[in-house]
Formats: sequence, structure tokens, C-alpha cells
Amino acid sequence: MVTNVLPYTEEMCQEMLYTRSLDETGSMPSPQQPGIHLPRIDLNADSQEAIVRTLQYQPNVRFNGVSLGQESGRCPFIDCGSVGVSWDGAVSPCLALMHHHVSYLHDRPRSVERYVVGNLLEKDLKSIWEDPGYVRFRKRVQTFDFSPCIVCGGCSWSEENQQDCFTNTFPTCGGCLWAQGVIQCP
Repeated sequence: MVTNVLPYTEEMCQEMLYTRSLDETGSMPSPQQPGIHLPRIDLNADSQEAIVRTLQYQPNVRFNGVSLGQESGRCPFIDCGSVGVSWDGAVSPCLALMHHHVSYLHDRPRSVERYVVGNLLEKDLKSIWEDPGYVRFRKRVQTFDFSPCIVCGGCSWSEENQQDCFTNTFPTCGGCLWAQGVIQCP
């Protein structure tokens, strides 16, 4: 598995391999650009240059049925039905929300507050999973109508996950690098 770094320090920003891809609005899909649908294809000396050029300049690319453009965010944790469980039994919807941390988005600190949907010391996992509040949260994330902090990142709303410029309230996911396909673990 290959993934980018999630910079937790200012120094780690130098290790990012996605600065231009986040800043360029040209990386957004557009109906004015042709759609390209690539099948599974060998990456070899004959195909390498054409594939790399296609991926660099055409955000409307689908590879083996999967969109490579940034049509909208999608949470790989919610999509897979995953949860994170911390040492104290707290259940969170994803790895990013399991703990409070500061990371960097567009070379600016971004504070992510922990979000807990239940605790295994108090309820079983099925009860937590079926809690109406958690069900609503998962539906909200599947719709992914969050502000595009990952592309824009130019206002104070992008500095934390409390609220965004689309009036979404805590937790907001528009600045999540997992949801934008930049971080691909686990």
C-alpha cells in the first residue's frame, strides 16, 4: 500500500507529495473535459508515458471503474463499515477522530477534535452502531456535503473540525485527507 504523509509537525510538511494536487482546481472533474475510462492495463515501457500523462492532466479519469478525480469526498472508514476503538473503549467513526491532534493543511495547523459515538464499557457495539445519532452521522458523511477545505483551505473554518463554511457542525470532514484519497491507510 502506498500513502502520503499526514504532517503532524511543520517540518513534516516538507515530506508531503500532494501540495500541487490540493491547490489546483484543474484537478476537479468537469463536464467540459472528456471522460476517460481505462481498463486494467499493464504499466510497462509501452504504456507508462501515456498513462502518466493521462493521470496528470485529466481529472475525469476512471481506472477499472474507480474515479480518480475529486468528484466529492468519501470516507473509506464509513464506506467499509469500520469503527475505531481506543484503549479506553471509546468508539469513533474513523482513525482521524479517535484522538485530538494537530496536523497541517496547506502549511497551516489544523486542529482535529476527538469525536466519540459510544463506549464499549457502557454499551455493546451493535447498540452503538444502531444509535440514531450515529446513523445520522454516517448518512451525513456518505452524502459528503462538507465544505471543500482540502481544495480551498483559505479561511479560518479550515483550521479545525468544529464547523465549516457550509454551516455543517462538529465534526466536519472537508479537511480530511482520508476522505479526499490523499491518505490511504489502513
